[in-house]
Amino acid sequence: MKRRESAPSVINEEELARGNTVPVTSDSTLMMNFFRAYRGRNDYSQLIETMAPNEFWAQLEIVKSSLLEGNFSKAQQILGTLKAADDLQLAEFLVEKARYELFNQNPVGALECTGHALLLRELSELSRMTCHQLRGHAFIELKNYAAAKEELSRGITLSEFFPLAESGMTCRVFLVVMYSELGQKREAKAQLTELFGQLEKISTPNLFLTRLVLVLRGEVHFTRNFGLYEACRDTLYEIIALAEFLEMKDMRSRCQIELDEHLLSRKPGVGKPAVFRFQGWSFIPSRHIVLHHSAKTLVSTLDFPVRHKMLCALAEGPMTQEDLFARVWGRVYDPLIDDMSLRANLSKLRKLLPVSALVTTDGVVHLK
Repeated sequence: MKRRESAPSVINEEELARGNTVPVTSDSTLMMNFFRAYRGRNDYSQLIETMAPNEFWAQLEIVKSSLLEGNFSKAQQILGTLKAADDLQLAEFLVEKARYELFNQNPVGALECTGHALLLRELSELSRMTCHQLRGHAFIELKNYAAAKEELSRGITLSEFFPLAESGMTCRVFLVVMYSELGQKREAKAQLTELFGQLEKISTPNLFLTRLVLVLRGEVHFTRNFGLYEACRDTLYEIIALAEFLEMKDMRSRCQIELDEHLLSRKPGVGKPAVFRFQGWSFIPSRHIVLHHSAKTLVSTLDFPVRHKMLCALAEGPMTQEDLFARVWGRVYDPLIDDMSLRANLSKLRKLLPVSALVTTDGVVHLK
């Protein structure tokens, strides 16, 4: 793949060596923290676009979101014109420039940017953790696994103060990637187990989904490197569905390419779909997730085992009430005894789905 042109640098080497050359104002720190706190809000994109023309931190946030969306030209344009007014802004600018260089397949450039950033005392601890994550990623690209492990371990140490931060979890994801490439299955599996444990602590739906995509990327590397063909295929299907829901265009595109290559590499196995798609909603059984696309909401079936079993059965196709009951409850349906229970659970299942998604016609239940 052809590398894009590198974003121009605004680093002044002499000033960098001297350290705090420009006093950092409380306003600068306040604005940085304001935008960080605002991430994940529904009106986040509108806010940063509105404030960007006159606000350094808003422009830097746009760089990050542009990279995640795959809009590299926009990120490059902003990085090429953005000027840091103090050491704090310079440090954070360098972190995002390093992120750009990695997306641009330039690990050496990323190492240079993060190396400069780590010299600045104003670099926040959260961004310091991100620097170690980016450096670990860069060293993996360069096949320097010893250096990668050292950097990622430093990032994980810092993540103890930010348990749900993206960079800390990404450090573990790259350890999964590294151990998988090295054929160290037990170590890779241990990191995946830790990551799924961290996911269980996230209560915010959108944050959970974005972190889930991150962890599943690690799972793809694990399953691919250890020959788990069907599991790798299914995980890619899951990521694509989640990326569409979250409007992560670049992630969706990259995973679709990987999936196409994966399917061409060997004959498809026989099995149930990893993702069931309906009119305006999707169901991912293995993750217990129902995605309402128009409302942009997530519903979990994890705490509703009976309804989850019903949804899994109906996702495969229309079923009579008798067959559905037998499939879920494991015994023959007796209308005199079981009718009320079945009706109650169908009513509860409807509440998990979009309006009119579950229909019963002449004793046949189906999803649409």
